[in-house]
Amino acid sequence: MLANLKIPAILFSSALLLSGCGGGGGGGSSENVASDTPVLVAADYRTTEYNTQYGLGKINADDIYADGYSGSGVVVGVIDTGVDIDHPDLVGNIASGGYDYVSGDTDASPTGQGAGMSHGTHVAGIIAGMKNSVGMHGVAYSAKILPLRAGDSSGSFASSAIENSIDRAISQNAKVINASFGGSSIATSLADKWKLAHTNDIITVHAAGNDGGANPLLGAQLPLHAGYTDLSSTLVAVVATNSSNVITSYSNRCGDAKNWCMAAPGDGIYSTVAVDDNNYAGNYGNMSGTSMADPHVAGAAAVLRGKWPSKNAAQIVTILYDTATDLGAAGIDDIYGRGLLNLDNALFAQGVLTISTASGAS
Repeated sequence: MLANLKIPAILFSSALLLSGCGGGGGGGSSENVASDTPVLVAADYRTTEYNTQYGLGKINADDIYADGYSGSGVVVGVIDTGVDIDHPDLVGNIASGGYDYVSGDTDASPTGQGAGMSHGTHVAGIIAGMKNSVGMHGVAYSAKILPLRAGDSSGSFASSAIENSIDRAISQNAKVINASFGGSSIATSLADKWKLAHTNDIITVHAAGNDGGANPLLGAQLPLHAGYTDLSSTLVAVVATNSSNVITSYSNRCGDAKNWCMAAPGDGIYSTVAVDDNNYAGNYGNMSGTSMADPHVAGAAAVLRGKWPSKNAAQIVTILYDTATDLGAAGIDDIYGRGLLNLDNALFAQGVLTISTASGAS
């Protein structure tokens, strides 16, 4: 059965004919650095790679890198049109166990060759492009991408392929799933799979869509529906901002999903594309859309899951919300929801400080 699902009307900087997209991360995390290793500060991470992908600066990623965390040990499932697993900026950050659930398509190769793969490849680069002094790097440059192909080269997704991809992400121990697609309806069987991801302690991140509407697409709205309200603690809807931290004209707003929605950079984002995509000069290109904002949040979730592996999905999502930069109307609002993703603020766990005292102490 085909659900009404699609890539949310991506805006491309060049004429891409689509309807929608090392060794351990080169650079890695410094969780286990030797005591005589020079201490690096945030400014040391503002490299050419970092600055080329302006979204990293907008979410203040450099401070958490300086603290030693970049997603090491975390697997992120990317359900999309495929990922070019041979891309020189991704090849070292591809997890084993990925799968292609699309058949009979000209770009059906799991290696991800062809223009149809560029959407998923672009998303993957924003999440975990390698820190290797080449091109750009991802938010969680030490995380691993689990490529799960559920969309064909035209940007159409079958419910069954998405459902199989969610099952695969669970079996391969993914801690985050990126879903840069959506639609106006959703099959009950697919909604149940998103609920299964929730019960398996996975953070799922959903693009709000690019219709300029007041509310996001499904499944970003899924927690509104009876039987799925619990998903509001682990499902994150994402709207797109530009380089001035203003909502883009094309992005759907948080609207009725505002309590589980936040903003991230999505306009003119530079990332990886399929290596033989002739629509781009080289292996990189700019794309715009909530599909590009979405992986900023997925990558940030991976970084935080690497920093606090004992915290569950709901606790990590709460940190993302509590540390976001407030935009628009004060507090949670219909445009930006919880606010703009801010990894600098998320560096420190939030909550009430409790001090234990000896028995009888006042």
